[in-house]
Amino acid sequence: MISNKDDLKGSISLIERFFEEQKISQYEQHIQFLRNLQSLRSTGSGHRKGKSYEKASEKFGLEDNNFIEVFERILKDAISFIY
Repeated sequence: MISNKDDLKGSISLIERFFEEQKISQYEQHIQFLRNLQSLRSTGSGHRKGKSYEKASEKFGLEDNNFIEVFERILKDAISFIY
């Protein structure tokens, strides 16, 4: 949870604050999805892969599934977040 306005860093934290202020329930899983996706993006393609990428990829099951299946699941989660 975000304690005060000065703690806001990044757009995901801003979205989280908005959800809190609007008293939207059960938003936590969506915020976690966005943070996981951002972590995967920032440590994966186009960046040096390393321990951070491995940790982020585990959250999406990249080591156990093929990329197409994982991508489909990420898209479904993103659509769920929007609706």
